[in-house]
Amino acid sequence: MHDGRALVVSAAAHALGVRPGMRAGGIVAICPQTTLMERAPMREEAALQALVLAMYQFTPDIALDDGGLLLDVGASLRLFGGPARLTRLVRACLAQCSGPEPSDPRFRVGQNHKGLAAEMHLPDKPGLDRSD
Repeated sequence: MHDGRALVVSAAAHALGVRPGMRAGGIVAICPQTTLMERAPMREEAALQALVLAMYQFTPDIALDDGGLLLDVGASLRLFGGPARLTRLVRACLAQCSGPEPSDPRFRVGQNHKGLAAEMHLPDKPGLDRSD
C-alpha cells in the first residue's frame, strides 16, 4: 500500500477481485482476510539488490530502467543450455528470491532482437536513483 492504494497484489488476492490501485476500504470490503502492508522503501531496496545479485549468475549485463530490471543474456545462452533451459533457471531463481511470482504479469522472459531477455517491472520506488 502507498498513499492508501494497493501497488501490488498477490495472485490469490487478484483471483478474489483485488486490483492494483484499489483503496484499502475497497480491498477489505471484497476480501476481508487480505493483509495490507505499507511500503517499506528500505526493505524494497534490499530485495532489489538481492535480486540483482542473484541475476548476476546469468549475465553481467543488467540494467534498471523505466521501472524494469532488464537482463541481456544473449551471450549466456550457450553456457546455460539454450533459451528454454535458461528461462527455466531464471524463473526458478526468481521463485527463490523475494521478487514477483514467476506468473506475475510484471515479469516476462522471452526473445528480443538480441536474444533472450528477462524483464521485471518494479513499482516506483521513492528515492531510488534509476540513472545508473
